[in-house]
Amino acid sequence: MLDQWELGETWISLVAQRENTIYSVQCSDASRYALRIRRVGYRSDAMIDSELDWMVMLAREGLRVPSPITTLKGQRVVRVGKHRADLVTWLDGQPIGTSNKPLSLKDASGIFRILGRTAAQLHLLSDQWVPPVGFVRPRWDADALVGEQPLWGRFWDCPGLTSSDAELFTQLRNAARVNMSNTNESLDIGLIHADLVGENVLLDSNDPSRVALIDFDDGAVGYRVFEIATALGKNVDDPQYLTIRAALIDGYQELRPLDTSQLDMFMAVRAATYVGWSAERLDEPGGAARAERALRATRRATAVWLDSYNR
Repeated sequence: MLDQWELGETWISLVAQRENTIYSVQCSDASRYALRIRRVGYRSDAMIDSELDWMVMLAREGLRVPSPITTLKGQRVVRVGKHRADLVTWLDGQPIGTSNKPLSLKDASGIFRILGRTAAQLHLLSDQWVPPVGFVRPRWDADALVGEQPLWGRFWDCPGLTSSDAELFTQLRNAARVNMSNTNESLDIGLIHADLVGENVLLDSNDPSRVALIDFDDGAVGYRVFEIATALGKNVDDPQYLTIRAALIDGYQELRPLDTSQLDMFMAVRAATYVGWSAERLDEPGGAARAERALRATRRATAVWLDSYNR
């Protein structure tokens, strides 16, 4: 497969295997790339092309994001059997965190402020951009979150839920549907990364004022406050949570306004998406533990939001 790109001698190693399989490709000239083998049926050709177009624009405008590498034939995506694959630049850097583990950053507040500014830059650039004809990405709108067939599954009636969880999550879904309908006009919607968890945000060792963003596979049209909820969701148990939450929002609002009055609702709904996602992957390594973490997080976030919503 790699002979379709002009790379010379290479050494590859597995980095991650989830929705896509990711390999590090180290070249003899010291250059390095990420080879992404796409999961069959997960994204259409048009969605993959659109993701790459978007990343090209963001990189051109100065954000530190991966850029696609074309083959000798000028292609950005190749077919390998049933799979599609692409090669993008490798970005060095230390992830700012690992999901569900305490942060070990020297300046967590400062880094989350930078992340907030970076998310705002991504949104500003995306709003100013005129995408090419045929651009298409998934949607994280109300239907995708709490409609009849959510993008990541019906979290309120997943197999194996206890009756109390099913009742609580149904309450969340029903209340969120009403609240989204009532507040939709005030909520900012546009292109979002949609997966700014710690593993996808890299510290720039050469420039401490910047972070790099990787893994745009979940990038979508969605609520901008959902972006903030995703960046915070895996850190709610961290002792610094309130500090980094404030820093992330402050950093974002330095560059563009954002209504965060519905953030707690989106924290709960975002947590619930992982319940639906995990329920379909219980047979994967670590699947049961992931599902239980998602349940705990959703119970807690739902209780927090419904308590204030029902007052």
